Amino acid sequence: MFILKTFFKLLVAAILFIGCKKPAQNYSQIYNGNHLVSSTPKRVLSKTQLISLYSSYGAASYIRNGIKTYAITYKTKDYNGIETIASAAVIVPDSPGPYPLINYNHGTYFPSDDWRLPSYNNDYNSDINIGYMMASVGYVVVMPDYIGYGSTKNVEHNYCDYNNIAVNAIDAIRAAREFCSSNSFTLKNKLFLTGWSEGGAVAMATMKKIQSDFSGEFNITATAPLAGAYYGSFLAKQILQMNTESPYINSYAWVVKTYNKTGSINKALNYYFNEPYASAINNSIESIIPKNPQVLFNNIFKQNYLNNTDPLIAEFAKHDLWNFKPASKTILCQGQNDTYVPLINAQKAYTEMNALGADVSLVIYPGKDHGECIWDYLSTIYTSFEPLR
Repeated sequence: MFILKTFFKLLVAAILFIGCKKPAQNYSQIYNGNHLVSSTPKRVLSKTQLISLYSSYGAASYIRNGIKTYAITYKTKDYNGIETIASAAVIVPDSPGPYPLINYNHGTYFPSDDWRLPSYNNDYNSDINIGYMMASVGYVVVMPDYIGYGSTKNVEHNYCDYNNIAVNAIDAIRAAREFCSSNSFTLKNKLFLTGWSEGGAVAMATMKKIQSDFSGEFNITATAPLAGAYYGSFLAKQILQMNTESPYINSYAWVVKTYNKTGSINKALNYYFNEPYASAINNSIESIIPKNPQVLFNNIFKQNYLNNTDPLIAEFAKHDLWNFKPASKTILCQGQNDTYVPLINAQKAYTEMNALGADVSLVIYPGKDHGECIWDYLSTIYTSFEPLR
């Protein structure tokens, strides 16, 4: 992740150097829509500023317009199906359109990463810069924070609970459409779905949910997720057999903790993790724990899972996203050397979806790890979506 963080620090330094206008009035507008609750203007960047910002990265020629960013709140359902007010970012081109709508779903944020959320529009938020680029080439962008962050940060995020997070993403898309309608901003009847890491799987789950339940409401033009764990049930087995240290061990432990809850299994955490690490994880998922799975995970849990007798297997399978046929164009993007979410996830989804006759392709970035594909990914989105917009 060092390369990615360094890149975005340089990018943000450029933002601060060229200067970006804050709105003259930082006011919130209140709505009475079915989903949209409020919007607050955050930042304005002109086309000239964006060209200066991205020219050194070879992206200036793509930029068509300036952008305006907003934080919105909207009505959705929490993990228990109870209505709550969630937050998101909406980024619009600085001319009235019409433009297609693109949903981008962010990757893993630990609780201490809350400050990075899209709706905060903070300077060192890598995801908001992805949103800038998408809007600068002529999309209205909606980026949900997810339940557990932003306006709902008092609730623990159900990490990798893709099917429920998809509900929040769909409601954010609805709220973005209401925002555009209320502000005389014209949208095309085209929806593109994207996301990275946790957000890559969220994008796939959002496509699946819309396809099964809301096909008459949304017209999905294409979906392009990056590095999502679409084959988590298999990935879990790989991790439990790993006998080397992994820098991502807290993420893997967080998935187990979440699925123990979402699957209503509700075993004590010391069934999954050895003590004192089970107690530490119960207190904070950001606790310092052993990076080697053989040290962290309880042997009984490992044996049961690897022998296909553990109830957690069904919950992992419920969140697998390789076993359906997309009804719209799907571009699976993945780094060849991804050590966080291995390439097998995208390969499995591609193989199965292709066998079902889906319009699916697999784009592999040679030699790239999980955090090294962002510019490649943005280029793929641009070239793949451009003929469809």
